[in-house]
Amino acid sequence: LTGQLETLNNPKRIENVQKQIESLKVNIAKYEKEIERVKGDLEQYPEGKVVSGAFVVTYLDKAYYLYGANITDDGGLNANKALVSWIMQTLYDEKGIRSFDFFGVSEDQEHHGGINGFKQSFDPELVEYIGEFDMPISKIWFEMFHTWAPKAVSLKNKLLVRRRK
Repeated sequence: LTGQLETLNNPKRIENVQKQIESLKVNIAKYEKEIERVKGDLEQYPEGKVVSGAFVVTYLDKAYYLYGANITDDGGLNANKALVSWIMQTLYDEKGIRSFDFFGVSEDQEHHGGINGFKQSFDPELVEYIGEFDMPISKIWFEMFHTWAPKAVSLKNKLLVRRRK
């Protein structure tokens, strides 16, 4: 008991405890705000809120992750990773799926770092294949897809940026 009393009389220890108390107060305030935000979500979405989705196809003992997305304002929830992990475990348990193909990763880390990081977060075994190529069946649709669609997306993004200002 004497040692504990000496610790409480130590100015350095008192200062550390006071810092911990202040840090806890800041965290409490942050969590109270988060509770209010979640209450608002519950009122707005009484049946729940879809925050992520994935399109996965299975064949034999392999699953193919074709597409996935999540809302952008998830507060760091990383919902798609949680969803895919759940899907992987469910398929593993129920259907005997033993491998998951997330398709490729890009060498362009600047523009695709997020999706690459997501795919690599599953500790994958990277397998290099010969590559891909386009075989246009309709020249008009091919031209529209490769020339005009990117221009339309670029224009849409510019308009969205202007609207936000």
